[in-house]
Amino acid sequence: MKDREKNKGKNKNIIVCPNCLNPHLKIVGLPGVTPPYYVCEKCGYRGYVVLEIPLEEYFKIKRRFSERSKSDIKFSLSQHRE
Repeated sequence: MKDREKNKGKNKNIIVCPNCLNPHLKIVGLPGVTPPYYVCEKCGYRGYVVLEIPLEEYFKIKRRFSERSKSDIKFSLSQHRE
């Protein structure tokens, strides 16, 4: 019982868009009748395929992308100033 309580918050997964990693997806269709069809609210992706990843990994990936985009912005600004 104690092991189950320790792992309670560790095994959570999140479903995200395979295109932009946005977790805000709408499910279109009839649950239980048709396979889930996903629509991303951010990039407009439509399809049956999504990524299901552990919540901890999602936050690591998002951090990595935000750091990369900040460095890309700094790099592009420094190129325009020259």
